[in-house]
Amino acid sequence: MTVVPTPDTPPAPPAGAEPDATGQAFAPPEPSATDPDPAAFDADATVEAAGDEFNAQGFDVSTFTSLECGYLKITSVWATVADLTIFRNGIADFDYHCFDGNPHDPGELTAITLAILHDDDRGGEAARYPHMDFLFSIGRAVIEQGLRAAFETLDPVHAYWRISDEVEIFHPDRPERGTVRVTDDGALWWRCQLRDQPRGAAGLDLTEITSSIVRAIGSAQVAKCEEMRARTATVSSRQAATVPQLLSSMRTRCSADSGLTR
Repeated sequence: MTVVPTPDTPPAPPAGAEPDATGQAFAPPEPSATDPDPAAFDADATVEAAGDEFNAQGFDVSTFTSLECGYLKITSVWATVADLTIFRNGIADFDYHCFDGNPHDPGELTAITLAILHDDDRGGEAARYPHMDFLFSIGRAVIEQGLRAAFETLDPVHAYWRISDEVEIFHPDRPERGTVRVTDDGALWWRCQLRDQPRGAAGLDLTEITSSIVRAIGSAQVAKCEEMRARTATVSSRQAATVPQLLSSMRTRCSADSGLTR
């Protein structure tokens, strides 16, 4: 959990508040996935079309439908939840969570966030801060790439003690890209709006959403490889450093033993 120091009685943020010098800001309000709308579109057909687009990119998917939404699960990413939900009011949610048994890598989640909100491959350019708190390291990295980060909590107890357990990230110049939330247990959610659905709101085309998810998954895989390479290099350097230390220790011991025999 991340503790964010704040005044005892923080003032309510004005509408459209600008970020401060640290890059933190109040995120714009997210659209609600449960808002009723008489002009609801065909979420089932949209999910099927998304499945076809993922298949064309080499991903295996499963699709399901319900009264509230259409649901797509990418099944070919090992040890990872990668689900897309499209609600009948045009809201799209992407859920990403890796459970391969390794510690959650902030570099991986930073790369996914940058791929989604910037819609490019700059994830590899983001700096890593291994000695910082998990959420703060992600927040600092995305702020340096021109995004805004707001540290929050949905837990009333955490809110009372000014403890943040998630960071909400958005692009100040591209609100149509939506918002990304990352929690301290390594889960990531992206929420955006399908363009012209259902109220003509600005948003993204389905192809833009699916291509951003494909890019995000690819960025995550690259970040994982970079993290493994860094760990391997660290272990190798430690092993190399122990060899002269071991030889020096053996020489000292031999000298001491020879002194005793004399």
